[in-house]
Amino acid sequence: MIAEQGDPLANAVPDERWAVRYRLSGGQATDVIGWIQALDPTTVQLTAADSSIHVIDRSMVIAARRAPAAAGGPDPLRI
Repeated sequence: MIAEQGDPLANAVPDERWAVRYRLSGGQATDVIGWIQALDPTTVQLTAADSSIHVIDRSMVIAARRAPAAAGGPDPLRI
């Protein structure tokens, strides 16, 4: 999903694995892949495979999509 088409995280729910591209304060873009821990109207919190926590301002999200299972990894839906 592309941000211009609406909220790229509109269909996201906690415990799903997502890939999120967002703009950093310096203008560069970066990606994070992780499980959604929390989601509110202004932020999304993801936990990456290395257990790092990323809190992202949703207004900085450029694109996002549901991520498939990692090769040899657990199911992308942690229930």
